Amino acid sequence: MIISPYFAPSNAADMRRIRMSLPYFKQFDWAADVVMVDDKYSEMIKDELLLQSIPFDVNTYKIDALSKTLTSKVGLGRLALRSMWYYLKTVNRLLKATKYDLIYFSTTQFPVTILGAYWKRKMPNL
Repeated sequence: MIISPYFAPSNAADMRRIRMSLPYFKQFDWAADVVMVDDKYSEMIKDELLLQSIPFDVNTYKIDALSKTLTSKVGLGRLALRSMWYYLKTVNRLLKATKYDLIYFSTTQFPVTILGAYWKRKMPNL
């Protein structure tokens, strides 16, 4: 499972690492699911052509985030903070339904990485 708040079509460095490596995962019999924040919550530049480079067999799960319009009034503008609750709910649900060997964070939205320690304790087989 790959955690990347920014993913195609958002044109961010976070997703470039994943986008460029996804085609090679299959060579090693690795299957990847990407959990991303729905790009409607992102202010990043969008490039719809980036979607063409994502392998067809990669599952992507789009999660919600709190509205920046509302949260920035109290100092919570970062996408990681606005999406934390939705990551927790969605990934917990996915971990119950599917066995994952690894949760890989590819992000510059570092606050979301604190969930890794939580999932490690919750799912000791990771």
